[in-house]
Amino acid sequence: MQTALAMSSSKSSEPRPAVPKQKKSRIATAFKRIAILLIAAAMLFAAGLLAAGQMLIAGKELPVPSSSANNGASAAIPLKEMPDYVYNAFIAVEDHRYENHIGVDFRSLARALWVDLREGGKAQGGSTVTMQLARNLFLTQDKTYTRKLKEIAIAVALERKYTKDEILELYLGSIYFGHGIYGLDNAANYYFGKTIRSKTEPGKSAIGLHEAAMLAALPKAPEHYSPVKFPEKALQRQKLVLERMSKLGLITEQEKLDALKQPLRIVPSAQVYARSQG
Repeated sequence: MQTALAMSSSKSSEPRPAVPKQKKSRIATAFKRIAILLIAAAMLFAAGLLAAGQMLIAGKELPVPSSSANNGASAAIPLKEMPDYVYNAFIAVEDHRYENHIGVDFRSLARALWVDLREGGKAQGGSTVTMQLARNLFLTQDKTYTRKLKEIAIAVALERKYTKDEILELYLGSIYFGHGIYGLDNAANYYFGKTIRSKTEPGKSAIGLHEAAMLAALPKAPEHYSPVKFPEKALQRQKLVLERMSKLGLITEQEKLDALKQPLRIVPSAQVYARSQG
């Protein structure tokens, strides 16, 4: 019995035969080739998206803001004229990896696609700030995979043509805030009688952090989160924005708590208009 155990122990302690160097080399070479093919495929895919996007926006110039003026029809205002918490509120809740993608956040897009497939939805969610801008300016709101592909292609082309600041300025100047209001500065004036500019006109002040968070809460569903129609839902969404900003390090915990204590004072004209619209 002891002899058998000893033999078994002796066998188990014997070193395993080493993998031949030639075989290791072949495996490493195969992996390298696969990696090169994947990189090449990704580059071709990106090039195809860029070409398609450039075709879709060919001949169309966007009204990028270049001064404190509203540039005619554009409601876009340079970021440097706003307090940083204003645009950071939108980045936090709409596209927190904005500075690190090429117009498409493939991680968010894959997650949204998985949810669509699991729940039987159709091309919803996963849109970056750039993709939302592409949809708002060049496409319809139809929820189809064809529109989503166009949205992706245009977003890649926009990122190639404009800076991150210019894209964000255009986005903030064009999104819908409910009650017929487009553009962030227009929304600040409509809801609070204020502006998003740091340097204000006489008799007009800049929105505070609590108000910026409330406005950032609206693009997801402007009428549903309207502080005029549904103040409780609006406050819940505002809290989510502030918590997101705190989690991402865009504001401190104390700044979040202070903002949550501030009352939201909606101007009477907004209340009257909302009631007249039912």
